[in-house]
Amino acid sequence: MKIFLNNISKKYSSGFTLKDINYEFNTGNIYGISGTNGCGKSTLLKIIASMELPDSGKINYFNCNSPIYDRQINKYLSVVAPYSEVSDYFTLEESIDFHFSFKSYQKNFDKNKVIDMLNMRHISKQMIGTFSSGMKQKLKLVLAMYSDSPLVLLDEPAMNLDGDSIDMFQTLIKDFSKNRLILIFSNNRSEELSLCNKLITTEFFR
Repeated sequence: MKIFLNNISKKYSSGFTLKDINYEFNTGNIYGISGTNGCGKSTLLKIIASMELPDSGKINYFNCNSPIYDRQINKYLSVVAPYSEVSDYFTLEESIDFHFSFKSYQKNFDKNKVIDMLNMRHISKQMIGTFSSGMKQKLKLVLAMYSDSPLVLLDEPAMNLDGDSIDMFQTLIKDFSKNRLILIFSNNRSEELSLCNKLITTEFFR
């Protein structure tokens, strides 16, 4: 997977959030994009995920050197972000089944292994609406990393996680980063950025 940002700009009423960004992301790397709140990290993620359009510029996507159209990128993508929610009206099992009706599992993985990684078998028939914010975040992370998606975008993935859950998140990244392109957008959290082999600060884009 390769992504080329070509002169990407996004401007709001307060001024430019992103201006004339040129960059290349390549499979096999874990990129950390760090910066404070309001610096444009989430905007950049949404543009890369084709959830939001830039005001100018273009993104080119390639998978195994074959071009991917913007409208197709969702097939290759998993996103975990504060604005990507799991439904409160599903049970845990239903939530997993729903997610994997759109995505494929990583090879040799299934619903039981998702539940075991979460350590939630005792509440597998419980409604997601009863889960804490940390439990929901764990679920989103496991669904993303167990999906057979070559591109993974994570916006502040350690948010709301306790120590054990952070360990689980770090294990997921280490175990499922091979042959994937992973971008971690972080508010300068060491537990997130320590996993990255390439670090980019938002000042780079300005």
